[in-house]
Amino acid sequence: MRLIQADTGREAHVAGPVAATWNARQAEPCGGLDVETAAMLRAWLAPDIEAAESWEELSERLARKGFLVGFIDGRLSLIAEGSGVVLCSFRFLGHDFAELRNRFGRPHVLVRDGRKALGVVMH
Repeated sequence: MRLIQADTGREAHVAGPVAATWNARQAEPCGGLDVETAAMLRAWLAPDIEAAESWEELSERLARKGFLVGFIDGRLSLIAEGSGVVLCSFRFLGHDFAELRNRFGRPHVLVRDGRKALGVVMH
């Protein structure tokens, strides 16, 4: 991923996961993602989602970028690993649960917090 530094106009490369930069104020459904952020996130994650051949591989690929694959209130969701912020559904990223279930089979889910209806895909 590339970032352009506002103060110098020069390109800076992001070495590690950037998911930790999201905080609780940016959580869905309060504000959701703005259009530009959503488009960049879709483009950045699409190769990993499309190349994955199993739930385990999908989880591992996205974990390397700082994200968890989980279910929130029954929706397959993208979660910022460091902060636990639910960023969006996979449908919002262009890959709904039915499509992924057909590709990978039924996922194994570990319930993390029953009060928040949070379960993460096990790998």
